[in-house]
Amino acid sequence: MENKKTLKINCALCNARNITEEFLASYEQVRINCAHLITNTAAQLLLGKYASKINTATTTSVEEEVRVSVANGSLEIAPGQKVPQQKTILVVNGTLDIAPGSEDILNSYAHITVNGSVSCPKSMVSLLSMMSINGCTDAYPDGCIRLKDTAVLDRTFRLRAKQDALYYASSQLVAVAPDIDFAALAAKNVRFETRELIVCESQAEAAVALVDERAEITIVPDGCAYVGDSLELDEGDVKRYGTKMYVNGDVTIMKENAPCLDQIEFLQVDGTVRTVRSLRDRVLAMNIKCEDMETCAGEFYCDKKRLTVTANMLEQAEDGVEIADCLYVAFQEDVSPELIRAKLMRLADCPYVICTEAQQAALERIAEDVAHMGPNADKDEQPEDDDSVVKINCATYTF
Repeated sequence: MENKKTLKINCALCNARNITEEFLASYEQVRINCAHLITNTAAQLLLGKYASKINTATTTSVEEEVRVSVANGSLEIAPGQKVPQQKTILVVNGTLDIAPGSEDILNSYAHITVNGSVSCPKSMVSLLSMMSINGCTDAYPDGCIRLKDTAVLDRTFRLRAKQDALYYASSQLVAVAPDIDFAALAAKNVRFETRELIVCESQAEAAVALVDERAEITIVPDGCAYVGDSLELDEGDVKRYGTKMYVNGDVTIMKENAPCLDQIEFLQVDGTVRTVRSLRDRVLAMNIKCEDMETCAGEFYCDKKRLTVTANMLEQAEDGVEIADCLYVAFQEDVSPELIRAKLMRLADCPYVICTEAQQAALERIAEDVAHMGPNADKDEQPEDDDSVVKINCATYTF
């Protein structure tokens, strides 16, 4: 008797309207993991009859013939675009930007699913009820001029600003440059709307008067540099940004970069500060403003096909060890449970961990997303990693 295989489909959009009984009967089981499933009554009956396993965020049942259009990435709906000639379901895997005056185009779609973010004028928010949105929505003021999500102002902005304009930045408005001249912007009746204003102390009073009263205000010292991404703080960062920094991201401080800490006058972090154990007390004494503070290891082992952990490896790591994304991790028998508890700070996303039973008890307290652990972990069954499973990974799958 022929052994049937399991079909596993991972996709953003699955169109199952044309699935057949012959197709389902040819597999032991069909599993579908998708963001959006399109079916009809006949397909639902067949999928139920054959006990198919389906994980989906959104299901749309459509009886008549409907075209499915998929956009991967960014898509804009704006006035002047062609209206679909037939009934269409639009699926956007990314960001959808809806421009003012595009109501007729929106209403021409049978359904719109967005696996990502949507932006539109506030006056059009009511139209979003006909959509399925798996993500966030940004409703901007009607008639505004949209800036980047995080907009960093400088002197050139004042030169180009339009009379009586409302400017919008969905996330942050950064005003730390010394020559922005908010008085000149006020003379042009320029206004701003944003979630957060980051402004240097000498310009705070003039800037706040031009910003929507709902905005969160963060005042930093004059001369403070804005850093728009995470960084591992080192001497090069101090030379580039100076001794005062606002970091929109995370900051990691390792032992070898400890000397540059003496130069830091101000550090505010819109994220997490991660530092090794030997520096933790010193970093705490700096009174850094941050969302959270974590202790990290001094040694990292990542993305290795096979890693052997020895007692010497752990003993030599003064600030501990982290292991992540390694296919096989094997602990030598001389690695004691006590040494593991003292030095191994993280073990994550490693499918197979080979260890003794005593080591396993110590490892389980820190293990994250480890599929198989123990003396025979390398011999454990791999249920979906053999010829009995047919895997299909794609953006769109149509039966």
